[in-house]
Formats: sequence, C-alpha cells, structure tokens
Amino acid sequence: QGSAYYFIQGMDGAHRDHALNAVPLSYINPELSREIIRTTVRTMSEDGRIPYGYIGYGKTAGFGLHDAPSDLPLFFLWALSEYVFATRDFKFLDEKNAVANSSTSRNITVKEAAQLAFRFLMEKIGTGGHGLIRIGTGDWNDPIQLHVKNRTKFMKKGESVYNTAMACHVLPKAAGLFSTWDEKSAARIRKFTASLGAALAKQWNGKWLYRAWDGDGSPLGKNSLYMEHNAWALVAGALPEDRKMILISNLNKQLDEPSKIGASILNPPKKIRLNLFPPGWDTNGGVWHAANMVLTWGYGKGDRELARKSLLKNTLAAHAEAYPDIWYGIWSGPDAYNSFHAQNPGETFHHLTPMADFPVMNTNANANPITAAIKLCGIEPTLKGFTIA
Repeated sequence: QGSAYYFIQGMDGAHRDHALNAVPLSYINPELSREIIRTTVRTMSEDGRIPYGYIGYGKTAGFGLHDAPSDLPLFFLWALSEYVFATRDFKFLDEKNAVANSSTSRNITVKEAAQLAFRFLMEKIGTGGHGLIRIGTGDWNDPIQLHVKNRTKFMKKGESVYNTAMACHVLPKAAGLFSTWDEKSAARIRKFTASLGAALAKQWNGKWLYRAWDGDGSPLGKNSLYMEHNAWALVAGALPEDRKMILISNLNKQLDEPSKIGASILNPPKKIRLNLFPPGWDTNGGVWHAANMVLTWGYGKGDRELARKSLLKNTLAAHAEAYPDIWYGIWSGPDAYNSFHAQNPGETFHHLTPMADFPVMNTNANANPITAAIKLCGIEPTLKGFTIA
C-alpha cells in the first residue's frame, strides 16, 4: 500500500488495497496480479478470516483498531473473479497454497480459499437487523467507528450499507466463478445477493442512501452525504432510474463541484471526538483515490460526460495544476488529500497515521485511475468472456 503506512509505520495492508491493485494489474501485468491474490490466500486463516494486514516477515495483525474488518472477503472475491475472467486463467483456481494461520500447515486451493471467504462473509460476519452486512471494526472506511456515539454497540451490531452495496456488484461475479466447480454454492451466493439487494433498496432516504446503522437504532448518513457506498450502489445498478439520477446530481453538487481534485468523501464533515480528524481530513471529508475510482465508474452508469470529467479530475496531473506549490501529488501521492473543507486543502493528513511525513508511493494514486479508465471504456469480464459496452 505504500506511503506512511508502510514506510513509517511498517504496516503492509490492508488486503483491500492489495485487491485494488490486483484489479487493474489483471489487464497490464497478470503475473503480478496473480501474486497479489496468492498473498491474500496465504495470509488467510483456516476459517476464512482475512487479516487486516501484516508486518515484518509476514506476521499478520489487526493493529488493535482493525481486528474485525468486514469488507475484506468482498475485495478478495472481486480481485479473484476479475483476474480469472479477464485472463481466462481458470487453472489458477486449482493452485495450492499453504495457509499461514494454520496449526496443521494445511494447503488449500484458491477455489477453496474463495469458498472459505464467502462462508466467513455470510456466516461469521453475517447480517444485522436491517438485513445489511454487519460492519465490525469498519468496512472500507476504517475510522467510521469514530463517527458514532457508542463505538462498542456499533462494532457489535452495526450494519454497513457500503459492504451491502459492494456485495451487490461483487457477489454475482463470484457466483459465476463458483459455478465452474460448485453450482450449489453459486446458487447460495445468488440467494444471499438477492436478500442484500432488497435490504439495500430500503436505505433510500429520498436524496441518497443511509451510510450505516449504528447498532443502537439510528441510521448514519441521515443528514450527511457519505460518498463511498453510494458510488458502489451506482456501479451495482441497485437503484431505479429516477433515484439513480437524483443520487448522481447530489453527489456531484455537494461533493464534486466544490473540489478541484476529485470529490470529497463526506459533506458536511462530522465532529470527531478529540478533533482527531479535522474537517476535510482523512475520511472526515477528505479526497480518496480508492473511493473516487468507484464514483467515476458509477457516474458512467448515468452521465458519461460527468464520468469523463471525474476521471481527469482524479489524476496526478489535475492535482499538479490545482496545487503546484505542493510537491507531492505531482509524480506520486498519498492515500488521500485534504479537501476544500480543510484549512490546508490539497495537502494530506497527519494524526495517528503521519501521512504528511511520507506522502508519496501510495499505490492507490496510480492503480485506481487505471481501473476507472478501464471501466469507463465499458470493459467488464464475465464467465463467458468480455462484455464491452
């Protein structure tokens, strides 16, 4: 993942970011994409749990705040299905790898790892009272656990609209993959996906989708527009036409138009305890390559010209033109920039993660615009071949 995470903190992760690299590499460097996916398999536990990240020579860790992430199985299944369908390398599914967190030095095939990951998602992470996938210590948005009043209840009973919306795109692809060796499991995935789609549809509040449920009976995102899960809902085609266009308009006007370098992830920002994340920093309204890629892709489902503008706006070239006096964001960049909400827009955050101390060599700055470009070309690999629309 690079930047301050790796080069200062010494943490390699999270596996979601490895997946975000593997997807575009499936098209430009399949061997490296395969190695990334293989690494995730090797760090998996026997029950299908994927660790948040690792340190040193392969020691897995959750680093306290991230012991129970809930999105990693989805990112793994997305990267795997994208790779296999794009390269037609179905033989990779039978490759055996040693599971690192095993008391018996067990070897499993890649297809077995995929089955374990889905089973962990459905049975161990599971769904909550609103039929949405639970959130644990966080979905893609790790600090979202700090956006609620009762963190303990949130981690125990909170539900993620992000995971659910992403699942509505990823799981149908996974079902196609599973059908090549186990139609019964594929049918189970399709049934689970249908239930998630029904639950997702109920999160519409007239302007956008709620972001999460806090585990204490209240929705997150009632008055604040969070971007990342709404972007996945657009990609998944989970909304009827009228709601889709309302959502695209709100995302563009509130999050994208005020920014020179890509959409802010939240408007208005939250009051985070101890002011750990000031407005416009990190996931409290920052600008994220990983989220904006999905938004660009999602725009393309309803407004192609807006999607094209979004693609160009999220390049390093756009940051260089908008903030020429900031040395990073020109040849390389951090995980996220501070947005127009911040007192220092165009720079990056510094708190528990001192991103500003090593604000370059984060792979998301390079990988995600490639994925967005591929998807805006209408390229979608499937079980039967490529759909190019």
